[in-house]
Amino acid sequence: MKLTTSIFSLLLSATTFGQSNHEKVLAVSIDGNNFVYRGKDNPITIAVSGITPEKIFVKTDNGTISGSDGKYKVYPGDKNELRITVYEIRNKDTVLVGQNAFRVKQFPDPTIYVAGVTGTAFLQKGELVSAGGLVAKLNNFDFDLKVDIKSFELRTLKLKENDILKSVDNRFTKEMVAEFKECEKGDVFIFQNITVKYPDGSERLLSDKIIITVKMGN
Repeated sequence: MKLTTSIFSLLLSATTFGQSNHEKVLAVSIDGNNFVYRGKDNPITIAVSGITPEKIFVKTDNGTISGSDGKYKVYPGDKNELRITVYEIRNKDTVLVGQNAFRVKQFPDPTIYVAGVTGTAFLQKGELVSAGGLVAKLNNFDFDLKVDIKSFELRTLKLKENDILKSVDNRFTKEMVAEFKECEKGDVFIFQNITVKYPDGSERLLSDKIIITVKMGN
């Protein structure tokens, strides 16, 4: 289940404005986390006690922020920290309420699957052939985010040969499928040098491999 409401709030120290004795308490919440991810719009809820949402002005020192009525989205820049500063709009001027700092994190590495398995596993010949390609998933991640596989290598450790084949997307090539169809029990296939692409266009070479040993069965 994806997070849709704030479960984390950072409360700044109460700030007294001008001659008023009423304290304004600011709450800035990155929905579900105390950090933001680089490369996506992160939902933010901002509220100040005693100030209506339309009287709030916000900005950030790292990236861009957009939205209104207490609901915003921040898209981080290149720095590893992001500060959100909140102002009250008062008499055609702005009065500082306070600010919060959040860490900026990279997207996590996805887990790569072939025929529903990952890591070191056993598959039948037919399972390899019908898989069609590799699948990337971000497990236990708070946002719906599609990660594409840009390329990967298949290293064959068969009884009679040792070849490396390459695909320029997530799909098996004709040569790979031919290897699977001709494999025998005990043959080993290693999916390696897997490069993935994130929605922001960034690419990452994964260190993890999938090692498949062919078991009995068609």
